[in-house]
Amino acid sequence: IRDFGLGLSEQDVFNIYTQYGASGSRASNNAVGMLGIGSKSAFAYTESFLITSWHKGTKKIYSAALDGEDRGKMLKLHEGTCKDSETGVEIQVAVNPEDLELFENKAQELFQYFDPVPDINTTVTAVVRDDQLPQGYIAQNSADWVAIMGCVPYEMDLNIVATEIVEEGYERFHQHLGGGLFFDIGTVDISANREELRYTPRT
Repeated sequence: IRDFGLGLSEQDVFNIYTQYGASGSRASNNAVGMLGIGSKSAFAYTESFLITSWHKGTKKIYSAALDGEDRGKMLKLHEGTCKDSETGVEIQVAVNPEDLELFENKAQELFQYFDPVPDINTTVTAVVRDDQLPQGYIAQNSADWVAIMGCVPYEMDLNIVATEIVEEGYERFHQHLGGGLFFDIGTVDISANREELRYTPRT
């Protein structure tokens, strides 16, 4: 996974990849994230991964690994010069060949909501964003609804808000249609596991 941003200094790499619960996105609604766990998500799949940063004319490669007691540790493997125009961060995770289809399916499922769709080595069909519905879209062959905050989809459990749906007169409407609703980053609450909405009064 590679981006072409400004890259990370060595201090930033160690701060980001060794601190849990701290996030550079928490104070801003300009980027998805806030719980300080996304950068460590590779550990949910593997015990080690590589981080390469091109930053201010220097290329550095680090290994992030779990020790025997499942504690994370960082080790710098390489440091060298690079062109000033080379910037960004790359994460390399070794994938079991048996899991390639699973990764591909998950990528197609998630990245359809990204705008723009990332440059990826599989086909991703972007969600159609109907100009007539600036707050969302209607799905032609689905009775399910998703909330898309930023670029991340969260399945909506309409049973939780059934009373509000009836009060607003949308009961018949939602029983026969599915689709997605777009939310600006920070306008709805999500659960700690980041997998679903948290149905607070605000949400």
